[in-house]
This record gives sequence, C-alpha cells and structure tokens, in this order.
Amino acid sequence: ATSAAASYDAFDDRYLGSKSSSPTLDNDGDALLTGALYFDTTADEMRVYTGTAWKATGSAVNGTSQRSVYTATASQTTFAITYDVGFVDVYLNGVKLVVSTDFTATSGTNIVLTTGATAGDIVDIVAYGAFNVADTYTQSAADALFVAQADIGTTVQAYDATIVVDADIGVNVQAYDADTTKNDVANTFTSAQTFGASVVEKKVAMGANNIDLSAGNYFTYTLSGAQTLTVSNVASSGSVSAFVLEVTNGGSAALTFFSGVTWAAATAPTLTAAGVDTLAFFTSDGGTTWRGFVLGLGMA
Repeated sequence: ATSAAASYDAFDDRYLGSKSSSPTLDNDGDALLTGALYFDTTADEMRVYTGTAWKATGSAVNGTSQRSVYTATASQTTFAITYDVGFVDVYLNGVKLVVSTDFTATSGTNIVLTTGATAGDIVDIVAYGAFNVADTYTQSAADALFVAQADIGTTVQAYDATIVVDADIGVNVQAYDADTTKNDVANTFTSAQTFGASVVEKKVAMGANNIDLSAGNYFTYTLSGAQTLTVSNVASSGSVSAFVLEVTNGGSAALTFFSGVTWAAATAPTLTAAGVDTLAFFTSDGGTTWRGFVLGLGMA
C-alpha cells in the first residue's frame, strides 16, 4: 500500500489534472517539477512546465490557422480567441493592426485593443498554428555541405556527358602511371627499351637549308645554287644526335656543310653533280663536333 501511495504521489506531482489557470505549486502545495503537465480548460490546451514557465505542449490552433470575426460594441477592447503567443494577426475594418502598439496578445486566450472599438467595427482575428520541424539543417549548415551555384565551372567542373568517371579508369582510359610514355610528346628514357617491332623513321624533305632534328632523322635535299647547310634542335652534350642526309646534285654548285663537321682523313667527299649522294652525321657534344660519313656516292 505504501508503494502504491508513493507511485500515485509521484504521478500526481507530474500530472496536475485540469485547471482554469496556470498553477504555481503542485497538488501537494510543493514546488513545481520541470516537465509537470496540466490541462488548461480556459485555453483548451495541454501545458508543460519548463522549470521557469508554463508553455503549450503543442499549437493552440488546430491546423494551420483559425479565424474569429466580431462586430464590436461601443468601446469594446477585449476579444476572445485561442492562439499561440506571437502567432496572431488582428484587423480592424480591414486594416491590419500593429502588435504591442494597437493591441496586446499575451494571454493566449484573448486580444486587447489599446483603444476601444466603435460600435459596429469589424474585428477580424487570425491565429496561426505553430510547429517546429525536426532534424533540419540551418542555412549555415547547408552552405557548408553544398557547393554554391557560383562555383559551378570555377572550383568544380560543370556537367559534361564526356567527363570520365571512376569506372572508366583502366577500362576506357588508361590508369595513371608516372612512367607511361606518350607518342605525341618528347620522352626521356632512363633505362634500356625493347621494341617488339621495327622503329619507322619519317623521311623529311628539306624545303630550305636547315636540318631540323625535331622533324626527323632522315632528310632529303636537292641542291640548287650555292648553299650553306645548318642544323637545329640538337641534343645537349652527353646525348647523341644522328641523321642521314640524302643530297641530290650536291656537286652542281658550292655546298658548305654546317660548322664542326670532320671527315675521314680530314677530307670532305666530292659530291655528284647529277645524282644522289648519301651521307650520315652524328654528334655527342651538342653539335660542337660532327662526325661525317659517306654511305654512298653517285647512287641511282
């Protein structure tokens, strides 16, 4: 029996029952407990004690809004309506009144005009249902998670149907490898390379008198009048540059080779006036010295 009485007392301290106004003590005359409940018969709502004040457990308005319209009597100031404090609008003859200036709305059960109405005035009161949305992001929290629209195309790439996705790596496109070579750029090899097929050299027909080693390693040249040959894009000292030069009619006029060329027995070959001569050159000191060789003279 003692245990049952204690349980009832504990319940009675927490649910105080129905009352017409907010209590200041519990049913035993003791201090209110935080979380205590009672039903307010005047406001027609359940209220909870926060530890400092009574607050409605939900909105006093059933739904999104509730409207009450009155035709005022002479000097009438008080008009009954159930509302959540801070969520009520008042209109006098269609004109919206200013809260705290034209009326007060602090009780949750009525509004009080600052100046009494004139008989026949229409007082239109709209109370709004209040609620809180749970588990939502604040604007600052959302801003931290989402990319600003201005960043599209700047700090992040804009949508493009041709963009490679992760699933394409190693399938539609080659996976990254720092040692991977490309065919359309210069490559430097630091170890021996083995090719499973012949290396095909491109034959370059010289339009002028410069031998550009970035264009290839096999050059053809037809002499027409006296000329002096030059060489460009030579490998730096310590690396080897080599090329073959096929000269047509090289003996028909004076042909001066680029500087630094040395020949066997220090004697330059006598080229064919009407025919093809094939020569080869290499350097290992950046073009300071070129070794010249005759591969064939007077060839058909």
